[in-house]
Amino acid sequence: MSTSLLTIPAEPSAAREAYRLEIAEHVSELNAADWDSLRDVNCAGFMDRRFVGAVEASRPGGGKCWSLLVYAGARPVAAACLSLFPADAAIVAADWSKRLTERIRRVCPNYLRFNVLFCGLPVSANQGHLVFAADADRPQVVRLIDRQMRTLAKEHRAKILIFKEFDEKTFHDSAELSALGYLGVESTAVSTLDCNFANFDGWLAAMRSRYRKEIIRNQQKFQAAGFRIEVVEPGMAAERYTDEVHRLYEAVVNRSQMKLEVLPPEFFREIARRFSEEFLLMLAYDGERIIGFVSAILTPRSPSSLFLGVDYERNAEGFIYYNLFYAYLREILDAQTERIEFGANSEDFKARLGCRQRRNYMYVAATNWLRWPLRWFAKVLFPRVKLHEPKHIFNRAPAAAKHGTDA
Repeated sequence: MSTSLLTIPAEPSAAREAYRLEIAEHVSELNAADWDSLRDVNCAGFMDRRFVGAVEASRPGGGKCWSLLVYAGARPVAAACLSLFPADAAIVAADWSKRLTERIRRVCPNYLRFNVLFCGLPVSANQGHLVFAADADRPQVVRLIDRQMRTLAKEHRAKILIFKEFDEKTFHDSAELSALGYLGVESTAVSTLDCNFANFDGWLAAMRSRYRKEIIRNQQKFQAAGFRIEVVEPGMAAERYTDEVHRLYEAVVNRSQMKLEVLPPEFFREIARRFSEEFLLMLAYDGERIIGFVSAILTPRSPSSLFLGVDYERNAEGFIYYNLFYAYLREILDAQTERIEFGANSEDFKARLGCRQRRNYMYVAATNWLRWPLRWFAKVLFPRVKLHEPKHIFNRAPAAAKHGTDA
């Protein structure tokens, strides 16, 4: 088993056992019960060993992955995933900085491109991959993981270290990273829909008439074009997710302003195989030709990993993009899901569905001379994320989520 150990002495005043860390290149090499106990107490769907294993098998970005457990004696107190892959630091830069970067790269192609080591997986899914037990000494855990990351960064020549993704609360809970030389910055915006509705029809009925009529018109145009949507039977999604379907995903990524990574087709197939009963795949057709798809992992609390693909040459004929979202929402809302989270892009459309936005954060550090430019130009490289104002979609403001989810 490719597992290594690190220890960090307990602070004299802490009266705690020294923490130790176990790390492996495959999550299957770590203690499954210990890992699952931390996943369950944090309701962390993206820490499911099946999800981690799918990333390990498909290797998005072509890099390396590690999983780790932190122990106090024999008791697990934290779990995390690490990943190493080449990244483009200009992705999150302001528009004028991106244009300048493009000019510089005509001469220096690797400008602002580095090996980056993440505490997180190379899949942009709005959730982090660091979870704690309720009584964990978080500062000690963070210091131990930081030491492990710096060891790996030296071995693999990574210039940048990043802990991602944090919401407002977990960002402030992880302030210990600032003392270790990390810079806390905003990363992306997340659109969230709290599901205070009995089902899809209840969501639609709760809307003000102008927004409800817009959705109905879009649905009617889809039907008039002769398009249809099929929900793929459980267990068949891996076979039905063909290279043709994947090219539709790539078309959406190529239009995206935030191209953080391009996932390979095998990632989707691995997810479909490992989450056989929970993986949702919906295909849009014109006759027998596939013109769009939407996919997600369905979990009891909220769906995860929403990915979508569209044939943009046909999109205007029947608003394929919009109608895939509507079909997806029908499946999710009818299943009594608590909350739906969407990633960046198409913010105005998502606001017209009733979504509100929040910011995600990350902590960034450099392992060499880049630490100084990183701080000097932080506002350029990591501009403040602008949130769209929520629209007054519903006839009355929704109450707190019926399932007790935070607003």
